[in-house]
Amino acid sequence: MSMLIYTGLVYVLLSIYIKTTEGALSCVEHSDCPVGSACLLPGFGTAKQPASKKCYPCSCADLNQCYFQGGLHGKVIQCNCSGSGFTGCNCETNIDDCASSPCLYRGTCNDGINYYNCTCLPGFRGENCEIALRGCDDLQPEDRVNGEYVIYNSQDKPYKVYCEFHASYGYTFILKKNAGKADLNRLRSYYTEVLVRHLRSNGHQYDTTMEQISTYSSLNISIQYNANIDYKTPINSATWGSYLYVGFLPISIAASKSTQGYRANGNDFTFSNCDSNPNSYLALFVNHNNNDPNGKYKKCCYKPLMRFWIEDAANQAPNYIPCNYFYQFEMHMGGCGGYAINGYNTLDDIVGAALGFRFDI
Repeated sequence: MSMLIYTGLVYVLLSIYIKTTEGALSCVEHSDCPVGSACLLPGFGTAKQPASKKCYPCSCADLNQCYFQGGLHGKVIQCNCSGSGFTGCNCETNIDDCASSPCLYRGTCNDGINYYNCTCLPGFRGENCEIALRGCDDLQPEDRVNGEYVIYNSQDKPYKVYCEFHASYGYTFILKKNAGKADLNRLRSYYTEVLVRHLRSNGHQYDTTMEQISTYSSLNISIQYNANIDYKTPINSATWGSYLYVGFLPISIAASKSTQGYRANGNDFTFSNCDSNPNSYLALFVNHNNNDPNGKYKKCCYKPLMRFWIEDAANQAPNYIPCNYFYQFEMHMGGCGGYAINGYNTLDDIVGAALGFRFDI
């Protein structure tokens, strides 16, 4: 209130000062005028006597907003706030550009002068936080740094992943407790290979790129959550609960006495399915309750095939991911290929495995 009284007093004093002088003071710029007055052009004048700019009292917050009401021949000076981001008699009040709540998905709106910007929650981007991150490949090039991110599934539910970037591609790893929220097919652009990263008891991590053996190289590798449609059910599904399923040959092919197996880092590792048992999978279990495995591991069948992908074909990972991305796993091949779970028998030094979904960037 005191500021308005002061402004009005200055305006009155300026009016008296200018009116008591011989006409209004001549000027070229606002800075040529006394404080609180604006340099304005009052009228067109005539061809012989063109109008000149003069100082007139003006209480607008910005002198560039001062104008004569009714055009150049008007006598009353008012303030034109149009496009300034301000309102009020003297254009003194900043308009709240956040009043319309433009930031989506609970983004925070930050009001400026004639503009706003949004601070987005993790997993969203865009001018109005309107773009939900659905995968690591949605990150902008300048934001592609190896690390954990929150992304959103098709139901807009958040879940945490680890994004690992390489020159023209990358891998997405799903946090173990979030496996059920992921849109699995959205996370990968390669359907004929997966990256399996395993963690050893010494803390080292190793990578194996796994594919179908050369004979079946045109077949996709099936990845399912807590399901194994067209494939054999994992032995520990009842004991360890939900799982990520990596299926190699479907039952329609695996249920035969033929050469089967997997390809690891470019090398075929095979066996002859002696009894047509259609197991051909690697299952990664969440095992929330840390239950002991089914007793089958005590009976059989730790064949060399169960460890070839770990020993003979493993490359040290270029980047380590947190340990809560590693799952307990069960591998089963055949009839005669072998059966194994990590942490037991010849796999007693293996803590777990993480699944990397490859995407292009």
